[in-house]
Amino acid sequence: MSALLLLHAAWHGAWCWNPLQEELASLGVESVAMDLPADDPGAGIDRYADAVVEAAGGHDDVLVVAHSLAGLVAPVAAERLDARGIVMLAALWPRPGHSAREQARHHPGIYTEAYRQAPKLRYADGSTGMAPEVARDLLYQDCEPAVALAAAARLRPQHWGIWSEPSPLVDWPSIPTVGYACEHDRMLGGEGMLLGAERTAAPLTWLDSGHSPMLSMPGQLAQVLAGVTRELTRPS
Repeated sequence: MSALLLLHAAWHGAWCWNPLQEELASLGVESVAMDLPADDPGAGIDRYADAVVEAAGGHDDVLVVAHSLAGLVAPVAAERLDARGIVMLAALWPRPGHSAREQARHHPGIYTEAYRQAPKLRYADGSTGMAPEVARDLLYQDCEPAVALAAAARLRPQHWGIWSEPSPLVDWPSIPTVGYACEHDRMLGGEGMLLGAERTAAPLTWLDSGHSPMLSMPGQLAQVLAGVTRELTRPS
């Protein structure tokens, strides 16, 4: 069975994909969303990949769709699953052998100035959170007000082992990869996505959206992903 595997960003959960999943279902496209182990202080890239593989269940033909922080685990999980393809959606692109922290130090444009200057919620266990009013401005500024309000209220603490751990990749897997960046993204800058697409020879398309197109434009994004599903073929 085929399916899109939907990997959420930092602070989020499977819930953020619900509007997109409804739209995908109306197009006859099956999808699976899972909660990644953001609340586990010890969770690194392998633990995240385990969660994706477990969620794939009996699906033997999958397309991995990774948003934001989940881009760091997307190629690892996709390689384990022999995925049909990888979609990097407003995502962090891992560089083999390097951590996302190291990449951000060398390429500050991976993040926007708005995000770097935004106040963070820092907890005693080392996790961070995002205040609802900050989330509405950075993540959901182009969503319907009710959608933005509800999403910001559901954010949870995030631990950062996945961000500070060097990528276990030796090379990007030989799996067809496409990238989508968002023109009005107030979280991630274009530099990281441009560099990642260049390193992997992946086409990069710009969406007329903020950082969270699954909530701001689920119908249009469903059409995009349905098209990718039709176009990408499994590695031979």
